[in-house]
Amino acid sequence: MITMATPKKSVSKTTKLLFPLVVTVIGGFIAPKGLPLLGTIMLGNFMKESGAVSRLTKASENEIANVVTLFLGISIGATMDGKVFLKYQTLLISVWASWPSAWIHSAHYVREIDEGFDRGKVNPLIGAAGISAYPMSARVVQKEGKNIVRKTTF
Repeated sequence: MITMATPKKSVSKTTKLLFPLVVTVIGGFIAPKGLPLLGTIMLGNFMKESGAVSRLTKASENEIANVVTLFLGISIGATMDGKVFLKYQTLLISVWASWPSAWIHSAHYVREIDEGFDRGKVNPLIGAAGISAYPMSARVVQKEGKNIVRKTTF
């Protein structure tokens, strides 16, 4: 089994509150066109860390995120031309994008296949933790990883 060492450092409340603000400002200077997306993500982080709007934070993690994803997909799909979409690069991206989803939904079988390539040196939860299409995936991976460690150590 692969175990990952976890640092035992705690982060101050001030640091947790300043992080989204600093990232938003620096990100705005680096990539101004990406600021709406980055600002939205950091606003969610700021709301969660502040604890002042817990109901809004829970709604934005679940219901609002699902509705926004749905509307974004519909609006992009409605305005896209077929000639632009059906290109080799777009289809290749679609194939590569389906791999993390298969990883999540059939992690056991994918892990069996991957063990042949990496000989057990890569943690299988890493692929699921970074998937931005599933906003809660990193939290789920962290929870499941802790459960696995608890089961194997006791």
